[in-house]
Amino acid sequence: KVAWNRTAVIPPDVAEELRFWRRVLPGHPGSEIRPPTVQSSLVFASDASDTAWCGFMDRGAGSRLVARDELKDGETDLSSTARELLGSLRTLQSFEAGLEEALRDAPETLAGRQVLIYSDNQSAVRILETGSKNPQLQRIARRIFDLALRHAVDLAPRWRRRNHVYLSFCDDGS
Repeated sequence: KVAWNRTAVIPPDVAEELRFWRRVLPGHPGSEIRPPTVQSSLVFASDASDTAWCGFMDRGAGSRLVARDELKDGETDLSSTARELLGSLRTLQSFEAGLEEALRDAPETLAGRQVLIYSDNQSAVRILETGSKNPQLQRIARRIFDLALRHAVDLAPRWRRRNHVYLSFCDDGS
């Protein structure tokens, strides 16, 4: 009810979003409002262009695993924010096995469950932190959140300038 004498019709996508959070929130430990500075032994970064995405995983051992691919049909027409979110999603998906291995090897500390993910798109970082009112962007963000839940990690999205060392790895291919 929106008033004592009126009810509201909830659109299907809103109802789905509410069902998702109703299912997820009871088991989620939550996060502090002002979390401490993130210390992570696992870092991901991704970038996307008009036609491709590129990303890496760094376990801190001095080497980076790099994945890249072209965007699929129809994805090249998406907004730059949607393409950046897709780049983050595909990077995480590409290294899911490596993520699991790194988490098995890490001690049960905060640093072992924190995963940094860098992007050069401030809007994409903000959406990964808080969500989006845009249904298309929210669907991509939810897929990333689902992946983090599946592996019981806390994603710590961070923005870096395009020319930062974490993002310059894609300059030759994306």
